[in-house]
Amino acid sequence: MLSRTIMIFYRIVAITILLTPIVLNVIHHGEIVYSLVYLPLLLLALVLFFIWLDRNIKKGLTCLFLNKKSARVKLLNVEAIINNNVRKLVNKKMCKC
Repeated sequence: MLSRTIMIFYRIVAITILLTPIVLNVIHHGEIVYSLVYLPLLLLALVLFFIWLDRNIKKGLTCLFLNKKSARVKLLNVEAIINNNVRKLVNKKMCKC
């Protein structure tokens, strides 16, 4: 729950930062060179940075979540259930042949 809240807050901040140059360009009637060259390049750089940051935040939160004992137990239980279901499906296919 905490990780989801952090990600939502981060994405709202990222979207606000990404939209700020566009809004400023509209309000201050930027030059044509700025509008066609610098603004798209700035937005592209910001988008790439926020994609990289988003990936790293997700990895960090996942590592924090998996370090908790209860999370590891839940993960192991899910893996055991998946393995059992796969074995059952494989056994059914083997018996029909």
